[in-house]
Amino acid sequence: MAAQAKGSNPWLIDHDELPGWAADNQFIVTGHRRPGGWTANKRTKHSGEQDMTPYEHSTFTRCWRSMWAYWHNESINIHTHFWGAVLSVSLLILHLQHLLLPSLSSNWPHFLRYLAHAPIFYPHALYFDAAKDLNAGGGGGGSSEWLSLAHVPTENSHPPDARDIAGFASFFLGAVICLGFSATFHCCSCHSKRIAASFNKLDYIGIVFMIVGSFLPALHYGFYCHPQLQMHYTTMIVGLGGLAMYAVINPIYATPAYRPMRTAVFISLGLSAVFPVVHACAMYGYGTVSRIMGLSYVIASGAMYIVGACMYAARVPERFAPGRFDLLGASHQLFHVFILFAAFAHYIALRRSYAFWHSVEHVASAVVGGDGAGWGRESVCLLLEAHRQG
Repeated sequence: MAAQAKGSNPWLIDHDELPGWAADNQFIVTGHRRPGGWTANKRTKHSGEQDMTPYEHSTFTRCWRSMWAYWHNESINIHTHFWGAVLSVSLLILHLQHLLLPSLSSNWPHFLRYLAHAPIFYPHALYFDAAKDLNAGGGGGGSSEWLSLAHVPTENSHPPDARDIAGFASFFLGAVICLGFSATFHCCSCHSKRIAASFNKLDYIGIVFMIVGSFLPALHYGFYCHPQLQMHYTTMIVGLGGLAMYAVINPIYATPAYRPMRTAVFISLGLSAVFPVVHACAMYGYGTVSRIMGLSYVIASGAMYIVGACMYAARVPERFAPGRFDLLGASHQLFHVFILFAAFAHYIALRRSYAFWHSVEHVASAVVGGDGAGWGRESVCLLLEAHRQG
C-alpha cells in the first residue's frame, strides 16, 4: 500500500506531524497512525469542501481496528508477534498434552504427528570416547568404548519428569509473554503518551521473560549430570534478568535517547549464555555438547537475536534510504522476524536435548554390558564423566 500525500489520509500522518513522544525513528517518514491527543491547527477538506475531523487512535478499539482495517508502518510488527504468540500458545497446549497424555497424540492430524516426530528434532547419533571401562565388574583393561545413540521414537522413550514439563512450559510461557506483550505494545503505541510508555515497558519485560524462559530448560539439559551447576547458572540468569527488568521499569531508561543502552543491557543478558556454554564445552567438548543440548541451534538462536538487535539499534536499513522501508523491511520489522526464527531454533535445540536424554536408556546395555537393567540416563552421565576426566 503506497503512502498517501500528506493530509489526505484520515488515519495516517507523516513523521514530521507526530508529537515528540511518538516520534521515535526519523528514518520512518510515512505511514504513522495519528496518535490520540493529536490536534490539527485546521480542518482538512474533502474535494466537496466538507469538513473532515482528523481520525485519532485515542481508544483501544481504534487501535485494535488499525491492526486489521488498513496497512501502516506497525502492521508487520504487530502481526509477526501476534501470530507468533498464537502459535506459541498452541504448541504449549500440544506439548502439555503430549507429555502428560501421550495416548491422545495418536488422534492428532498427520501434520501434527509429523511435528512431534520430525527428524530435525532428534540427534542422529552420539559418539564419544570413554576412557574407562564402565562394566559393572570394573574390568576391561582401560579399553576405549564407543557409544552410538541412534534416533529412538518418542513413544518408546523414557517418560518426561516434572523438570521436563516445567522446562518446556517456561520456554513457551516466555515466548507467549514476549510475543504477546510485543504485539500489544505495537498495536496500542499510538493510543496516548501514557499508554505508549506503559506498554513499552511491558514490551521489554516480555523480552526478559523470553530470554530467561529459554535459558532454564537449556541449562537443565546442558548440565543434566551436574545439578549444582544448574543451580549456579540458573541463579545467574535470574539475577541478570532482574537487573534488566529494573532497567525497563526505571522511567529514565524508557526514552528514545537510551535506546543504545537498553539494547546493550539486553544483548548482555543474551550473551550471558556464553558462560555456561563455554563451561560445558570445556568439560565435554563441542561435539558432545552439540548433541546433548543441541548447541549448534542454541548458537544460531543467539546469533539471530544479536543480529536483529544490532540492526534495530543502528536503524539499518532505513537510515540509508529514509522513507523506502516505511511499510516493509524496516529494522524493527526485521528484528521481529529474527526473534521468531531465533525462538524456533531454540525450540529445535530443546527438542533434540529432550530426545537425547529420554532415549539413552535404550542403549545402556551397549555401555555396561548385559541387559543394562537398572541403568538409564545415569549410565550416560558416567560415560560423560569418564570422557571429561580422560
